[in-house]
Amino acid sequence: MAIARGIALEAVKAGKYKSTRQDEHLTDIACAEVVKTKLLEAEQLENKPLCNLEPKERAILELIYLKGRNCAEAAAEMNISEESLKFTLKKAFIHLKAEKSA
Repeated sequence: MAIARGIALEAVKAGKYKSTRQDEHLTDIACAEVVKTKLLEAEQLENKPLCNLEPKERAILELIYLKGRNCAEAAAEMNISEESLKFTLKKAFIHLKAEKSA
């Protein structure tokens, strides 16, 4: 849920998302305040640590899920092999699953 929320907030920040909901009660000023609030929430989310992951695991998850890189691009950016990246990614999922069930 947190990953999906982060992706959605990134889309809002980048202007790629347009709401299909037509709310007549919101004025342009109110819409601007809503966007400003969402941006502040996104900044707070980015500064908040992503669970209790190792820095390498966190960096890989951020590259793949928040920045939209594929495994080959993320591996090249981190200067590691693609197999090593996938192994570390699997470890990160195990850690996330353990935290979720705890």
